[in-house]
Amino acid sequence: MNSTSGYGNSTLSHSFTCNQETMETGDSDSGDMDSTSINEVHRVMPDTVEDDQIYMSVLWHNGKLGMAYYDTELTQIFMLLDIVESDDFLFLKRILRQLHPTCVLLSSKQDDRLVQTLKSLVSTNSDAGNISLASDDISLSTEDSNKLQFLPSIDFNPDICKRRILNLDLPGIPDHYTDTEKTLYFSSLISFDNITTIRATGGLLKYLEKMRVGVELEDASVRVPVMDLKVVTLDDQVSLDDTAFSALQIFQKEAHPSVYKIGQGGAKEGLSLFGVCCDELWFLRPIRDIDVIKQRQDAIAFFVNPRNIEVFSTLTDCMKNIKNIVPVLKRMYQAQATVIDWQALYKISEAFKDDLHRIANLINKIVDFEESKVVGRFVVKPNVDAELDDKKRTYNGLPDFMTKLAAEELERLSDDIQECNVIYLPQLGYLLAIPRLDYMQTEEDFEMPGLEFVSFIHDIFVSGLMIDQETAIMHKLQNAILESYRTLIEVQDLCAELDCFVPAESAVIGCVDRIFTRIRTMDSVSVGLSTFMIDVNQMSEALRDATERSLVVVDEFGKGTELVDGMALLCSCLSFWIDKGKSCPHVLVSTHFHSIIHQQLLPESPMVKFLTMDSLTEEGELLFLYQLVEGHARSSYASHVALQAGLPQEIVKRGKEVSELIRQNKPVYAIDTADTETHFKRSELIVKKFLDLDLETDDLESFLRDFVMPTSEGKL
Repeated sequence: MNSTSGYGNSTLSHSFTCNQETMETGDSDSGDMDSTSINEVHRVMPDTVEDDQIYMSVLWHNGKLGMAYYDTELTQIFMLLDIVESDDFLFLKRILRQLHPTCVLLSSKQDDRLVQTLKSLVSTNSDAGNISLASDDISLSTEDSNKLQFLPSIDFNPDICKRRILNLDLPGIPDHYTDTEKTLYFSSLISFDNITTIRATGGLLKYLEKMRVGVELEDASVRVPVMDLKVVTLDDQVSLDDTAFSALQIFQKEAHPSVYKIGQGGAKEGLSLFGVCCDELWFLRPIRDIDVIKQRQDAIAFFVNPRNIEVFSTLTDCMKNIKNIVPVLKRMYQAQATVIDWQALYKISEAFKDDLHRIANLINKIVDFEESKVVGRFVVKPNVDAELDDKKRTYNGLPDFMTKLAAEELERLSDDIQECNVIYLPQLGYLLAIPRLDYMQTEEDFEMPGLEFVSFIHDIFVSGLMIDQETAIMHKLQNAILESYRTLIEVQDLCAELDCFVPAESAVIGCVDRIFTRIRTMDSVSVGLSTFMIDVNQMSEALRDATERSLVVVDEFGKGTELVDGMALLCSCLSFWIDKGKSCPHVLVSTHFHSIIHQQLLPESPMVKFLTMDSLTEEGELLFLYQLVEGHARSSYASHVALQAGLPQEIVKRGKEVSELIRQNKPVYAIDTADTETHFKRSELIVKKFLDLDLETDDLESFLRDFVMPTSEGKL
């Protein structure tokens, strides 16, 4: 089985259309990236048109990568929404090789792993050592076209960056818009939940204004031109935002029934390297490369075939011993490998590949795992190094030797000293330790012929020379292992070759570029929008960016406002997609607005298909079959559900009557009861008495107190 990572040739495309042609770069050093390009956006290399420059801002925080760049030719800012990125920065490398940015902006407190990666990418033709990481200013000495510049971390503050975006004066924003209306407008362009992207964009805007990019010779009142904000996506990756992941319940945790076996956060699944680090990462970055998907499906089809059960079982047993090898190798490079790391390396080497058997034999021959666990450090087995064995024998015999030496010293001491010890300190050498007597209070009391007291100490012995020699042996073993680090990485990659499998004889599954959802509303104080406004923004994004290869899932859109308004909005959205014809995305809609069908509010089109869940009525009882069939629901079955929920039958009956009257456009009359008739008679009596009342002579207060109140309460 070939190890396929899923990061082959791909392109970066914008979610909009521009009437410019894509120009080939002809970069021969890009390797597999030679065939990539920026689709739908005019892109030329800096050495062909000097005025076309790319200023890029990159931020990596909590495993998420946010990126924004400014094109001086288009005068637009393009944003790559938050994506999950590991410390190998594969996506970042691909994007940088396609865009060839003139300048890359980073926070002064950015992770060193990202800084080192960017230095190797954008400063290949310059001396990376000349770049200074200044915390309060921008310091850069290289003259190469690709540069790194570091901004103060305060420039990437989330709240400040959000305000910078809201303060943009885009041509599409009318002058009379208030701050609230501007916030609504920008929230329809980009979700402010993408905190990393918002911070990267804000840092980019700060730099553009500070350096006055494109308006260096203009008056100070002239701002850097920003014509629009655009979102970019990766061509070989299906784009999903956090709302879609939450709505589709891709990472829905299931509680474990046993409190003693729960995993992380109380979940049923425990901590698993490939369940947490690999499968989750693949779900967060789903690909749509047909060739890669087919290779994965073929591999899984091989393993689920009963004829290959023996091979599958063998690989399963081997994979049980595999752990993330990269951190282990990093600790080895730093001479910080623990006993657990050595055990993990031994299990991996023993289980996989003939190339690793030599390493397994070396570890088994040299490392004493049982003794290492006891002392908590690297311990070498006997018969590995003769000099080390001699030192260990000497060290193990030291207690008897020093006891004998202490007895000889005790004979030479005065009679009032009943015991003594001989100890060894590497810094001082051998010392004679005697207990402190009661009369030893002043400095003169400690004076003894032939003895000089150094300090009060404890019994300590450090086998420094022995540990040093064991450390030297450990380094030799580490060097032998690190020579085969590529083989170890390949073993780990082999275990990562997993994907979803469709348990069907055949299936036709279309490849989508983006998945839009209007299912769940993720309220957030930072967004500052109502629930209905968030729903509208989700639909706005789908209407604006969905292509014929996109999937749009809509559930109960319009329920957050008035019935007529919600129904009108839903019908307008569906009519918009229907009018697009062949460019219409795949849309799945669920709604309780039955009037859309009954009143024929949608245009007739062969693209529209009505489906409903089948039900059966037998002897007055409703039975749900939970089968999807063609057609539409003729009733919402609200009364049936209300009875099942325990509502009184008289209330449900009255509800049916009111619904039927409304359906027939008839007035709804109140139902008169005995209490209603009594209340009417009391009210009529009060009115008659009030009409007979003389407002000039009669006492109004006594009339209200003695007649109106008792009558209304039924006491008269």
